[in-house]
Amino acid sequence: MPVDPLAVLFIFGFLAGRRASRLKGKVSSGLIAGLLTGLVYSLIISVISLITVFTNIDTIRQEFQKTANTQKPLIHVTNGMVIQNELVVMGYTLVLVMLLVLAGGALGGFLGKGRAQVAPVEETPEEVITTTEMAVQEEDETPSPSYSSNGARRSAASRRSRNARRNRSMN
Repeated sequence: MPVDPLAVLFIFGFLAGRRASRLKGKVSSGLIAGLLTGLVYSLIISVISLITVFTNIDTIRQEFQKTANTQKPLIHVTNGMVIQNELVVMGYTLVLVMLLVLAGGALGGFLGKGRAQVAPVEETPEEVITTTEMAVQEEDETPSPSYSSNGARRSAASRRSRNARRNRSMN
């Protein structure tokens, strides 16, 4: 039973993403592992392809010329055209490989995240400000910072409008 090379790319990305995600516990580490796997695979395939083209460039040019002769406007195929064609094909291959391996890395990262063996994070006590007394504001004191009901600091516009409502109710 023949194996589809595109499925192999997806599986390589999946395995790399799952392993990286298991180590770090994040999906993004799986994505990066898949991306690097695709990059390495693309570089290996590109180097092999370029070596093959440069060693057999005359034969490839002659085959391209036979195909070009069947077209109506006759084209003279040069070695530069063969190399240009190979570079374009390498670009398309790079994009296709990166997408497949990245998809595999994303899926592997998602599935490997749940199996992560990450050390527990130490909880550091955060500084929490709690007040038990209600602030009493006297007229000669400077006003203390104003906080909303959820504990967030009010904006200057919110404080002005609240003070204007208070002043209206006092008059």
